[in-house]
Amino acid sequence: MIAMGVSDALRGVFIPVFAARYHLSGIAQSGIVGVSYLGSLFFLLLGGRLTDRYSKKKVAIALLGIWMASLVLYELTDSYAAIVFGMLFSMGTSTMLCTLVNLLTPLQFGSAPGMVINLLFFVQGIGTTFTQKVIGGMATDISVWKTAILVLLVVGLVMQALLIGYKLPEGAAPAPVEKKQSVSLCQIFGVREFWFLLLAVGMYMIAEHGLMNWLITYCISGLEFSAADGGT
Repeated sequence: MIAMGVSDALRGVFIPVFAARYHLSGIAQSGIVGVSYLGSLFFLLLGGRLTDRYSKKKVAIALLGIWMASLVLYELTDSYAAIVFGMLFSMGTSTMLCTLVNLLTPLQFGSAPGMVINLLFFVQGIGTTFTQKVIGGMATDISVWKTAILVLLVVGLVMQALLIGYKLPEGAAPAPVEKKQSVSLCQIFGVREFWFLLLAVGMYMIAEHGLMNWLITYCISGLEFSAADGGT
């Protein structure tokens, strides 16, 4: 979870570095963030079907493999196109891996799943904070980006080895039930509470991720802070 927190926060921390190195306009910088959320949407839609159909452990191993492949792409290339393409997969898979944690925690810690999930995502927040505070203060050159990615790749290899060797809980086989009645999208959209939930979650995500991705850029470009000042 710490690695996922670091991975998610690196995008916003290094946007000023990417902008300077590749001479990016504001729209081009937004492309890095926008593509990452398209990746999250794609993998959440695909991952839900895969976790219902296949072993959650196999899905987690595959997702982690794709995440590491995107890190290798970052490490071996030096272009804006490679970063945009990699964001589609690195951010999408990290989002789905965190979702898998939500699915697996109740199976592993059935007595207190809520507490464990909160603890795990608190730990993820530590990784995000570390990135913004420490790595953000050092993010002055593309070489720092390469070093951070290399460290994440090593951590990913350790995670993959542990994941392959560990027996993940899959839950009890579902008991035979009667065929469920399908619910159409029109029925879902017709529920008033759905729209309130959609607005609440949407506004929260816009605020949280907007700040995480653009605050350092604003501090450096708009307030003329140094990279170290922006990291604090």
